Amino acid sequence: MGVGRKLLRAWWLLLLGCFTTVSSVPQEQIDALTVLYEALDGPRWTDNTNWLTGDPCSQGASWFGLLGKSGVPCTDDIIAINFDGNNLDGTLPDVFESFNVTERVLFRDENIRGPIPQSLFLMESLKELEMRNVSLSGTIPNTLGSQTALQSLVLQNRLILVGRGIEGYIPSTIGRLEALELLFLENQDLEPVFP
Repeated sequence: MGVGRKLLRAWWLLLLGCFTTVSSVPQEQIDALTVLYEALDGPRWTDNTNWLTGDPCSQGASWFGLLGKSGVPCTDDIIAINFDGNNLDGTLPDVFESFNVTERVLFRDENIRGPIPQSLFLMESLKELEMRNVSLSGTIPNTLGSQTALQSLVLQNRLILVGRGIEGYIPSTIGRLEALELLFLENQDLEPVFP
């Protein structure tokens, strides 16, 4: 290969490198976050800073609501997904299984409605799930029992009329949750039988 071709190839690789970013977040999680943003009307959020631009955990430009260690904006792993009164509106998509190091998922005072996605209880490291002042319906997924690290589960609907909210029974698989310290289910339409 001649000198000219080597220089051209080196220039091309350098140019290609300028437009290629390496994310600290796996592409599968970026795709899941994109689906979450679209399903919950992301353009209308009170704060959607940096969403759908660049690396979700880039230094100084992380996506709002994604936290790393010590509760600060993430710089490598997404340890928490945290939204509190941010005008999220819609049904949670079933996209959480890929968040294998995420320990906390918190949705408070949001217009989230519909069933609890099964994938929330397939997150390997989930320790805390709090969905407070939302409008959940359906049943508690049986996948709850596969969440052995879960320490705190809070499912609190807005004040509702009888016949609305999560219904049915608490899954018997809850008995597998040896780490569970807090179980808070309020404004639900559950049967009064605890497994």
